[in-house]
Amino acid sequence: MGLNKFVLLLLISFSFISSFVIGGKDDSPSPSSYSILDSMSSDEDSPSPTASPSSAPSQSEDDGLPLLFPTDKPSSDGSPVLKKVCSSTDHPEECVSSVSLLKEGDSDPVAVLKTEMDALRQGFKKAIAQATKLNNDPSVSEEVKGCLDTCLEIYDSGLYDLDDAAEAIASHDVDKLKTVLSATVSDIDTCEEAFEEEGLEGDSPMKEYDAELSKLASNNLAIASSMIR
Repeated sequence: MGLNKFVLLLLISFSFISSFVIGGKDDSPSPSSYSILDSMSSDEDSPSPTASPSSAPSQSEDDGLPLLFPTDKPSSDGSPVLKKVCSSTDHPEECVSSVSLLKEGDSDPVAVLKTEMDALRQGFKKAIAQATKLNNDPSVSEEVKGCLDTCLEIYDSGLYDLDDAAEAIASHDVDKLKTVLSATVSDIDTCEEAFEEEGLEGDSPMKEYDAELSKLASNNLAIASSMIR
């Protein structure tokens, strides 16, 4: 009788173990692993958020210098020295792109400053050409032409300021350098103020040019200030 109980218990145990190993073995993934695989598959089948055109960051109209220095060259292409110097400005991307385009020098802070000053010089010349063209346009009102005359005087004054700045660098006159570079910033503002005083602030044909000139002038002053701290 004892032997029969032992055999019976042995058979029950073997049946239980077999059902656990064989019956419990399931090749299908667990709920948690399935959800991970399903998520990965879904990610592969659908475009990622960064790849979607609709989610790509839109470039602001205020970015870059499309009128004075249009370029598709990314600012990341600048040299380490150039990017370091431009990082001290409020418009580092415009600083890098304008200096890179001119290819006059970016080996040290002084070289970067001189090149950015030349970028502003070229910007003033382009603004003068545009304002002169508008002044000769018979369809432009006399009120606007009066404001353009003020802008032309300001742009011309800016060129003289840059000459003085170059002399200040050559003579190591720090105070004069900061003074004349500050003047270029305020000069550009005066152009737009002329339109505002005539009640034409919304009709300034030089607004976009002045905005880009202001970025370059601001960069020059920032670079010079960072060099003499």
